[in-house]
Amino acid sequence: MKPRLFVRHILLLAIVVGMMIVPPAAINADTSAVINFQGFGHGDFTDTLTCAQGVNCAGSISGQIGVWGYNPWTEPFASGANAAQVFDTDASYPTETLDWDLINPFDGGLPNLNNIMFVSDMEGELPSDEYRGIVNLNFDFSAFGPGVVTVERLTIIDIDNNEAAGTIEVWGPGGYQSFAMPVTGNHRYQVMNLYAAGVDRMLVTFTSSGALTDIHITVPEPPDQFQGCTPGYWRQNQHFDSWVTYAPGDSFDTIVGVDVGGLTMRQAVRLGGGHDNALIRHTAAALLNATNPNVAYPYNPAQIIAMFQAAYGTANWEVIKDTFAYANEAGCPLN
Repeated sequence: MKPRLFVRHILLLAIVVGMMIVPPAAINADTSAVINFQGFGHGDFTDTLTCAQGVNCAGSISGQIGVWGYNPWTEPFASGANAAQVFDTDASYPTETLDWDLINPFDGGLPNLNNIMFVSDMEGELPSDEYRGIVNLNFDFSAFGPGVVTVERLTIIDIDNNEAAGTIEVWGPGGYQSFAMPVTGNHRYQVMNLYAAGVDRMLVTFTSSGALTDIHITVPEPPDQFQGCTPGYWRQNQHFDSWVTYAPGDSFDTIVGVDVGGLTMRQAVRLGGGHDNALIRHTAAALLNATNPNVAYPYNPAQIIAMFQAAYGTANWEVIKDTFAYANEAGCPLN
């Protein structure tokens, strides 16, 4: 049975359009964690990762991440047992493992990886990643809320040169994305940058040998740490004195770099209706919030514009509209 997952004090919003690849500077999150499997013993199986065991947490992260290993080739895993196994790269060969190439894998003198995880084959009843076919590791981040996790990067280990590269697939409210793993070479590892946002689930597929560690994730700050004023506030004439960088007559199209019909900022923030109109309205309010020094808004103008450009006219419009709406309704500190 899969573990029940939970987390407290996590903002339920997506920080960028689901699965959009973003550079590190575009991630506005001070809460981070590294899944490094520390705290487990060599050969341990687990379906739960926590800040106390398996995850190095910073900021306000608390709770659990689910993990499950699928191996249809070897018992007892073929009958449904979890095959997600921790491996200590300081293990002794051959008394503790038959996989010498996982012992202190290297990459240009980078430090020892310590604990890693793979899908167990249990060759000779010792931890092993010598698979007989395709296997998977499934990570469940849904406890953090829908579409709030960004997977920044992770470390891939021991994909031999004569093996087909595996894949990393991510899902969330905004959609699906797939990444090809690097071929690291035998007894080597490589850091793989993803910067995939809006992730609820990550499926790691190995075609033969392989392992991973140091999965870096971020989530947004808790909602009580930011502020925002609604479109209803910004559209009122008596509040035009709170407009700092933009004027009511400025071109919204020019500001966001998208032709939306020649709207001014005043027209954009007053626009009625749903779908793209709602996205435009909340984007205009987001820009006004972000440029007012008295509003502690969670996004800066460059991020807002990039998010709007990625969402406008696409199936992902609602993800970003809801993101801005949530932030815009966080509480207005202005008169």
